[in-house]
Parts: sequence; structure tokens; C-alpha cells
Amino acid sequence: MNELEKAGRIINDRDYKAADIEKKTGISRQTISNYRRGRVMLENATWPTVHALAEYHDTIRSEQ
Repeated sequence: MNELEKAGRIINDRDYKAADIEKKTGISRQTISNYRRGRVMLENATWPTVHALAEYHDTIRSEQ
């Protein structure tokens, strides 16, 4: 799975609260909300944003 796919899983999984994602990645809740509502496409996100979300994905998976 590539980093964009990992980032998409975090964004699309509503079990992860935007506030928690913000704390762990530094990505604002507003930005997360925009991705979730389709106002902004994740495919157009900056590399640091995608990478931070992908790292968060990996961290969560390793804890399970």
C-alpha cells in the first residue's frame, strides 16, 4: 500500500477523530474536514501532509 492509500484510509475512517489526527500529525481539523467532505481532494495534498497521515496510519497499525 502506498502512502496516498494509507493517508486515504485515515481520512476515510470515521473511527479516527479529527482532533486526534490533528494532535498526532499537526494537520488542522479544518483541513481534515475538507478532505472528509470532499471539498479538497487528498490527491492534491502536499507531500508533507500525505506523509504525516501515512506515518500516523503505520503507527496505529503497529499498535494494534
